[in-house]
Amino acid sequence: MAQSYVQQQTNWITQFQQLSMQLLEIADKLETSTGTFSDQQFGTGGANAITDPTATAAIPQAIAQTIWSAEGAVVAILGTIASNRGYLEAIRP
Repeated sequence: MAQSYVQQQTNWITQFQQLSMQLLEIADKLETSTGTFSDQQFGTGGANAITDPTATAAIPQAIAQTIWSAEGAVVAILGTIASNRGYLEAIRP
């Protein structure tokens, strides 16, 4: 019976490691994307702010505020990942 748990734990660790590495890869891509958002002044009040028609053309259920809020949420999540990245890097294969 104990070996069954060991195998389940091993499987979980392997999957967790793989998903964590995918998370870091996606976080890096999102970091670049949020940088573009800032650099191009796509946010509210920016010279090139995303408009409602543009947002709706890309995502029918979205308005500009939806995009701005989602980008802000991603920035907050990236901050959490950045402050804990060392733990995830420690399990990199």
